[in-house]
Amino acid sequence: MDIVKKIIYFAVGLLVLLGFIGTGIGLYNMGKKSAEQSKTELSEIMNSDRYSRYEDSTILGDELYKLTNNEDGVNIVVITGSNTGTSSAGVTYTKGAVVGSGADERKVKTSSNYINPYATFTCTKIDRSGTGVVTKLTFMQD
Repeated sequence: MDIVKKIIYFAVGLLVLLGFIGTGIGLYNMGKKSAEQSKTELSEIMNSDRYSRYEDSTILGDELYKLTNNEDGVNIVVITGSNTGTSSAGVTYTKGAVVGSGADERKVKTSSNYINPYATFTCTKIDRSGTGVVTKLTFMQD
């Protein structure tokens, strides 16, 4: 009878231990998901802060050229004096690539996509997602 009692205590103890381990693993997974989501949200907020400084500001074409090489997934629309006749929407740069055209044309003076490094450009519009993350910047040459 004494051995049966010990076996029952051992089995109950083992079940309690397995319950604690299972609960710990579950809590760890919940915390991991929450941490990843917070990291993503923080990254988006920092991204928005980075681009919010351009709102209603004027920058040189050289800085705009560098901005069009972004890797954040923010669309940069550039409307210059030479591309307004061909496309009233300007040229859209996303992740460093020109939509529908070659990226090198930004430095070719005869191109309608030329960004004059000494010209000034004003950010006329900033589009944000529903959560306030910057998704598109529109610059117009002065």
